[in-house]
Amino acid sequence: GTLCCFATVQAAQRKWAPASEMMMYHKSFGLVLMGVILCRVPLRLKAKIPAPLPGNSLEHMAAKLSHVTLYALSVVSDTLGRISSFLQTCRTAGLRD
Repeated sequence: GTLCCFATVQAAQRKWAPASEMMMYHKSFGLVLMGVILCRVPLRLKAKIPAPLPGNSLEHMAAKLSHVTLYALSVVSDTLGRISSFLQTCRTAGLRD
């Protein structure tokens, strides 16, 4: 999903496809990802976490930190995308200077 969002921006910037069409796909993929994330985060918080694999504590800490970071970046990037889209809509509608 995230790769699809990245690919649509790259296609628009490199003129491989019309920018308006690629942004439509970009926003659509972003909305789908936001829905998946909004379902996934509560499930992740409620679900029982399996026992960690054998390894040292530094590996376990790095794994937890990387998972939390990925979830946070997913939520933040989708939220900022929605805000940006909303502000762009307001600007084109003349509601904001």
